[in-house]
Amino acid sequence: GIDARRAHARIFAAAIALSAAGFLLFGAWALHPSAADLRSVDGVVPAPRGDWIGISGRARGRESSVLVYVRTGESLLLGFKRPGVPVISADGSAAAWISWTPGFPESSVTPRTVVLADRRHPRLAWEMKELQGDPILLFSPAARRFAVIAAARVVVWDAAGGGMLAAATPPRPLWEDARGFTCATFAGETRLRIYAARPAGGRGTTTIDIYELDVTRRSLRFAGSSGPFRRTFPILASPDRSRLLVREATATVDLLDGETGRSIAQFGAPDVSFRSAAFLSDGTIALFESSGGAGRLRRLTPDGAVVSTLDVGAADRAWILGEPRAGDVMLATSSGSGAAWRHVVVVGRSSGRAEPWGENLLPASPFASTLAGDPGAIPAPGSLAVRLFFTTDRALVVLDGPGRVRALLPGR
Repeated sequence: GIDARRAHARIFAAAIALSAAGFLLFGAWALHPSAADLRSVDGVVPAPRGDWIGISGRARGRESSVLVYVRTGESLLLGFKRPGVPVISADGSAAAWISWTPGFPESSVTPRTVVLADRRHPRLAWEMKELQGDPILLFSPAARRFAVIAAARVVVWDAAGGGMLAAATPPRPLWEDARGFTCATFAGETRLRIYAARPAGGRGTTTIDIYELDVTRRSLRFAGSSGPFRRTFPILASPDRSRLLVREATATVDLLDGETGRSIAQFGAPDVSFRSAAFLSDGTIALFESSGGAGRLRRLTPDGAVVSTLDVGAADRAWILGEPRAGDVMLATSSGSGAAWRHVVVVGRSSGRAEPWGENLLPASPFASTLAGDPGAIPAPGSLAVRLFFTTDRALVVLDGPGRVRALLPGR
């Protein structure tokens, strides 16, 4: 006959095994979300060059941060608990983010990096004592150096070997309660330049103090100051870091020396109601201006001299997104009070005209370099950083040409 007690024990053991397997499968599902699992997207930072993009949002009930390789769909989970949007190096070969450890009275943070150029994607944790708040994470142009910039401490590491190359303490904190628009960029592989945006003496104004860390000599010096400005958003650096653009008002843009802060030119004629500007990949400047509801795009030399002026058409406002092709300029424009940035046009250098590329598209990351904290991270011509948009239902798409939209993530 059948031993009822033994059969019952076997059934119970099988049920326990199935429950354990289900728990493990659910745990793996919950702890390893991919980009497709994101139910909301809080931030998108594409690589200035290459096919990686960083996305932060909510996946499977938790705040998550992932890296996505658009060409294959590969996803790398970076972490939970306020990981933020990752920073990707200018050459697209590495990425950095921070992980938070709860503590009292403040949480501590640990910078982490991953090598994207290696298929194994090795990761490193950069332990720094008493690192709190929201530091700037920054790679050098060739990703050989990795900098961690806190309010009272600046450290540069060998990104490959892991050794500390230089460390310095600023003469005064680079920021007080919050980082604000303070940013930094590498001028080559051995000079780290920091632009500390601080409240000025005047009401509601800001100055930019410039510090330069010589990594080889391990010395930090004060290089200059500029301002006061009414605001400092965004701050952009030229490809060779010799120039800065600072948009200080709706219709005022300043051109500065990138090392000393000396004023080179100001674009602020009162007949213009809106201005925006950006450096192009060859170091020249694209300047958008709107007057009486009509937009125009000026091309300037690195010193601010006008080279050409092209009509854009009806546009009260526009942000310059970059170059979909070398020399051509992509704009997100809008017209009318309160209108969103819905129209995408490309102004051709050779054709001299504005060509419509898309409607009802919102730039996914119009200030990627500002969000990343590196004002010199100019998108390469044709890169995803220029062509990423949200649709009206919040789908993330790539604009491949006039009217050619390619979906990356479905609407949320």
